Amino acid sequence: MSTITFSGLATGLDTESLISSLIEVERAPVTLLESKVEYLEARNETYSNFNTLLGELASAVNAFDSASDFNSWQVLTASSAPFSATVGSYAKAGSYQVEVLSLARQQKDISAEGFVSSTTAELSGSLIIGETTLTYENQSLADLTDLINDADTGVTASIIDDGSDAGLRLVLTADNAATTPDILATGSISIDSASDGHTLEGSLARLMVDGIEITSDSNTVTGAIYGVSLDLTGLSSDGAQLVQVKSDPNAIVEKIDSFVSTYNEFLTFIDEASAADSSLGTTFRGIERKLQTLLSNRSSTSGSYNSLAALGFTTDSKSGELSYDSTTLSSIPGMVPSVSMATAIWSMPMVTVCRVSCSMRMVRLVVATRRISRWTWSVRCRRSRPAVSC
Repeated sequence: MSTITFSGLATGLDTESLISSLIEVERAPVTLLESKVEYLEARNETYSNFNTLLGELASAVNAFDSASDFNSWQVLTASSAPFSATVGSYAKAGSYQVEVLSLARQQKDISAEGFVSSTTAELSGSLIIGETTLTYENQSLADLTDLINDADTGVTASIIDDGSDAGLRLVLTADNAATTPDILATGSISIDSASDGHTLEGSLARLMVDGIEITSDSNTVTGAIYGVSLDLTGLSSDGAQLVQVKSDPNAIVEKIDSFVSTYNEFLTFIDEASAADSSLGTTFRGIERKLQTLLSNRSSTSGSYNSLAALGFTTDSKSGELSYDSTTLSSIPGMVPSVSMATAIWSMPMVTVCRVSCSMRMVRLVVATRRISRWTWSVRCRRSRPAVSC
């Protein structure tokens, strides 16, 4: 059967088009609001990205938060040395002769008895570890290790398997080389270290640093060289080895590179956002101008190095991008990192704003009442500087 359609009935009017037009007219406010939603969501994403970049810029600036951040050091040792070395920011330059005489070794006691199962509840007896007495009855080997470990006696219990039919044995290992408790076990497990000695005697690490003997209860030795940690891996067979602590100019250069690249990325983002939305551009350009002002200001410190320009930093007149002359930077009196460079950069106004943080009220669109909350931004500056409104 064919479909019959009445359009306009007997009047000849195109009622379907009229109804569609009326619906479009009624829907116009909704369409407008949907467009606003889409626009505000795009702005929301832009502000979010802007906030992320500000955080990254703050992190780059925080790398110069204090003069101590310029104390970057490296430690040099021979590849054949029986130890490795790491250095902290509080080290001092110097050379040291290090010889490893013995490694730290923890005391161990292993039960003579072996067991078939670690879960069968068949063990009873007592354990005296140092001044702590533990009693157990109808316990499995696994339960006994838990009992010992929960007692905090200075030893750690574990189980080894020697591969025989009844090869599961209890092992008591001292927590460090300085802990050497006597152990007396009676009952299902028998150990008498006072009479028989320990299965493995504990010993301290011994090393010579510039002719001074040093002992440690660990093979990781801190304090023997100020600001340096030594990880002992073997004994010195060829006498003492040289350890050198020197300034690390590459570390401070990496911080400067990070700051410059992050700042320039920030400017690029502002350029792109301004081209896409002029109203956003007005807000962002205001922040950009404030940062550029901080970059060009001179610090109150005395001497020649009281501005970024004096340190070799330049700003492109067209793009505003920042760059620096590594030759000028490295020619500052004193080795890099130098006290004069640290004082100059740390005292710069740009670095004084050492934590840029932004707070943002998210856009809220309430269709029912057609109310849209406004964005608010602020940049908070440390060291009692007034807040900068953006």
